[in-house]
Amino acid sequence: MRRLLFILTIFICFNSCNRNNKLTIEGDLYFQLFDLERFFDSPDSVLTKIENSVRTVNIDTISEQDKKMYNLLQYMVGNNLLRKPFIRIRLDSGDIKMLFLDSSEYRQFKQYNWSDLSREDKKIRIKVSVTDLKYDSMTAFNTVKILSVDKIDGKTYWTK
Repeated sequence: MRRLLFILTIFICFNSCNRNNKLTIEGDLYFQLFDLERFFDSPDSVLTKIENSVRTVNIDTISEQDKKMYNLLQYMVGNNLLRKPFIRIRLDSGDIKMLFLDSSEYRQFKQYNWSDLSREDKKIRIKVSVTDLKYDSMTAFNTVKILSVDKIDGKTYWTK
């Protein structure tokens, strides 16, 4: 009986620890018309050059301003985010966050564009299970599972 209780306790602790990393968030697809952070659309040769530069650069020779960019790129390369597509999501709080997706998940969002949604007075409502990605002042999410994607009435938000 003690063994069963011990095993059950470990199982419950293990499952609760794994669940602490996951969040369920909900928000609307957000468009940024000129997005300079979209590395994943770059040619493979450019991405390979960035990855190699991050691995081989002598950090002592770069300026403080460049070190911030270097550290961000190093974080992205180290977490396999440089080649990973993302969308932006506007949370109900009004915060805009990046939502990193697998390529297969990203395909379903490529069909939507701001001008069509705006003309139809529609928006895309997204509910996803995610894990947090935090670097310096940046907070983004890594998608674990897409729970729902619905086209509903409403205003689609965007910036230039």
